[in-house]
Amino acid sequence: MAKIAVIVSPKGISDAGGVERVMFYTRQVLIAQGYSVLLLDARFLRHASLGRSASFLLKGRFGFFWLSVLLSYYAHTFRKKGAFVIGNGYSAFLVKADVLFCHGSMHGYRVAKAAGLQIPHTWKLKLFGFEEIMEMIAGQRAKKVLAVSPQAAREWQKYYRTAAKKIRILPNTVDTMHFKPTAASSRLSNHSSKSSLKVLFVGRLEWMKGIDRIKAFAEYCLEHHLPVILTLVSPDPRGSEILQVLPNISIQTRVSYAHLPDLYGASDVVYFPSRYEGFEMVTLEALACGIPVVGTQVGAIACLLDRSFPGVYHADPNNFAQLYDILAHAVSEWKDLARKQEMHRAVEQEFGIAPWSSHLAAIVGEPDA
Repeated sequence: MAKIAVIVSPKGISDAGGVERVMFYTRQVLIAQGYSVLLLDARFLRHASLGRSASFLLKGRFGFFWLSVLLSYYAHTFRKKGAFVIGNGYSAFLVKADVLFCHGSMHGYRVAKAAGLQIPHTWKLKLFGFEEIMEMIAGQRAKKVLAVSPQAAREWQKYYRTAAKKIRILPNTVDTMHFKPTAASSRLSNHSSKSSLKVLFVGRLEWMKGIDRIKAFAEYCLEHHLPVILTLVSPDPRGSEILQVLPNISIQTRVSYAHLPDLYGASDVVYFPSRYEGFEMVTLEALACGIPVVGTQVGAIACLLDRSFPGVYHADPNNFAQLYDILAHAVSEWKDLARKQEMHRAVEQEFGIAPWSSHLAAIVGEPDA
């Protein structure tokens, strides 16, 4: 009898975003394990009879809730027929997923946002919104929960009471055949050390990603005549209006996956002052290209700093003089191609697709917790 697996990923499978790319790699692992894989996403619903009938529900304020309900229904239907179900967060919170990926937590995000805004930890912060309740139900119903970091695992245990015995840690992965250092990137780094410091940011242009911190640092560099050029790469231009007046910032949007390695290679260092992350792929991509990463202690940066992983540096985003020194120091330490390749090998051995796929295959094959 053929083995069937169902992946629930509302935005599909692609190289456009972190979750979508992880699910692309997950599908490859499942196919290698002999599964026929079916994708449940928004496109699937548009062609399904129930999805078409209830399409008006998806356009309202709580469209995300009804999307999850509908995807839960179809995932449950396939599960009753013997399918192995892979879920993501609250994407199908009512189905009993065999494996549920948690890429962080909505409540952890809200706590981090309140801390950034210096809002006291009152009883209001303990109340759960729709997304948080949905995540809690999804985690409690799932057979196994794959957390992208120890912090994400702690959040699901603390906030959602997810049983520790069914949580596994599986950090994100990076395609080290696609993201790798080149001789050209080394020459650019050596040249830039004599001229401008080329700093790259990749992510949405929003407050939680630290865009305000980037703007403040750019203004400091202009005021003190520091030779820093910041390139910001974002999926879309939202949030760019507060940055475009600064001459030392350039913004690129909708950069394809194919061209991302070129942007890393043309930079000296990545700066990532985010306020909350699960386990961001940006850090792995940069390190795989031999580009050091400086940022706040969240997500992948926090995990890698704890283990003294090569090429990762912490900086206080509010101490601009120190931040500039750390950025310059990171560049000087990793400007040689041999050192960049050393960093690449470290990423490949621990976060490359091969070890990640092997780890996921082992988890899929485990008996239920």
